[in-house]
Amino acid sequence: MLIIPIEKRFDWKRPPTVLALLVLLNCLVFILFQRGDEAALYRALSVYEQHDYLDVEWPVFEDFLSQRGELKTLEAYRQLYTEENFTLLAIQLLRRQDFYDYLKVQHYQLFNYQQAVAWATHREAIHRSIQRVTRFDFGLTPSEFKPLSLISHQFLHADVMHLAGNMFFLIIFGFAVEASIGHWRFLLFYLLSGAAGGALFSALNLSSQSQLIGASGAISGVMAMYVAAFQLKKIEFFYWLFIFVGYVRAPALLVLPLYIGKELYSLFTNSHSNVAYLAHIGGFLGGALLIGGALALNRKIFDQDYIEQDQAADPRQEKLAKVYSLVEKYRFSAAATELNALIAEHGSDFELEKLRYHLLRPTRADGLNDCALALLKMPQGDARGLALLDTVWHSHPQQQQALSADEQFKIALTLATGAQLKTAESIFLRLQDAAFNATSLGILARKLSRGFEERGHTTKMHEYARIADTLVLEATR
Repeated sequence: MLIIPIEKRFDWKRPPTVLALLVLLNCLVFILFQRGDEAALYRALSVYEQHDYLDVEWPVFEDFLSQRGELKTLEAYRQLYTEENFTLLAIQLLRRQDFYDYLKVQHYQLFNYQQAVAWATHREAIHRSIQRVTRFDFGLTPSEFKPLSLISHQFLHADVMHLAGNMFFLIIFGFAVEASIGHWRFLLFYLLSGAAGGALFSALNLSSQSQLIGASGAISGVMAMYVAAFQLKKIEFFYWLFIFVGYVRAPALLVLPLYIGKELYSLFTNSHSNVAYLAHIGGFLGGALLIGGALALNRKIFDQDYIEQDQAADPRQEKLAKVYSLVEKYRFSAAATELNALIAEHGSDFELEKLRYHLLRPTRADGLNDCALALLKMPQGDARGLALLDTVWHSHPQQQQALSADEQFKIALTLATGAQLKTAESIFLRLQDAAFNATSLGILARKLSRGFEERGHTTKMHEYARIADTLVLEATR
C-alpha cells in the first residue's frame, strides 16, 4: 500500500532550507562514512569464518563475560549460539574492544601454540575491518544504549535503496511541513520524532544486539506533522492499493488511520522483518505529540496562507490521471497510447515503465520487449518491484542477452534481498561460468548465504558461505 500527497509543490518563496540540509547530510554520511561498511564487514566475517576463529574464541568469550559479571549478556549470546545464529554472534564478539585487547595479551596462554600462531596471523586485520563499520559505533543498539545514538542512528542507512526510499518520503512530506511550521521548529521536531522512534524501539527490545539505523522514525514524525497541518483540507493523493492505482482528493486526516493500521499490521505479521516498524510507530506518535503540544501553546504556529493556497495541477500528473482513468474503464489500448505520449514528453521512470509493461503484456503489443529491457535496467528493491523484476527476467530470456554482466550482477544482488533467491542463484551461476569479477561474486555469494539462512535453508547457506570464502581468497591472490 502506498499513499502520498502530490497537492503541494516547492514554493521558493518558502525555501526548504532545513530539508535540503537534512537530505544532503544523510547522503554525505552514507558516501563519506558508510560506503565501505558492507565490504569491511564482509571481509572481516569471511576471514573469521574461514579460519574457524569462533570455535576457538567462543569458550574463552564465555569465561570472559562470566568473570566480568555480564551474565545477562552471556545468556543472550548463548541463545544466539543455541539458535546457530553464528553470524550475529561473531559480529557481537568482534565488536568487543575489551575482549580483543584481552586476547591480544593472553592468546598464547589461552590457546595451544598452533591455534595462537594462527590467531595472530589474521585477527588484527579482522579487528581493524570491524572497527571501520560506522553503524556499530553510531547505530542505536538497545542492549548497549547510548543517548547520542538516539540522534546519530537517524543519519545512517543500510544501503543505497534504504537511503533513496527514506529521502524520497522525507522530500514528499518534508518541504510542505517546513513551509507550514518554519525552519527551526521543523528541524527540532524532526530530530525529536526520530529520537522517539528509537526510544520506543529500544524500550520494547531491551536485550536486542541489533543496530537500529535509518531516518524512517523521524520521517514518520514528519508525516504526523503533515496530517496536523492540513487536517480536513482536501488534498490530492496518489494511491496504490493492491491492484488499484490512481489519484483521489481527500482530507489529509485520511493518512492517519491508514498509516497506523498498516504499520501495526506489518508489525504483527512480519515479526522477522528487518524493518523497524516500532520505530515508525514511535516516530509518528512522537511527531503527533510534538505538534499537538505546540498547537496547545500557540494556535498560530502554522502558516495558514501556505496551507490554504491552492496550486495548479501538475501537467504530468494530469496526464497520468487520464491514463489511470482509461485503465479503470478497461480502455487499455487508449491508456497505452496516452502513456507512451506521457513518457515521450516527460521522460520515463520505473513506475511508468511498470504500468506500460502491464498494459502491453496481455496482448504482447509492440514495445513490450523494449519495456522489459528498460525494467531490467532499473531494478527496484521493494517487494512488488522484486516480484515484477523476477517475472520480467523469466518472461523475456532474449532481453537477458542484451544486458551487460554488471547489469546482471545488479539484478541478482537486488533479487537476493527478497524472496527471489532461485533467480538470483541462477544469475550467480551464469556469472560464475562467465568468469565474472571474483570480488563482486563473493559479495553476491554472501548475500545468497544470508538470504538462505533467513529462510531456513541451512545446506544452501553453508554452501554459499564456502563459495564466498573461496572467492575472497581468489580475489586476494
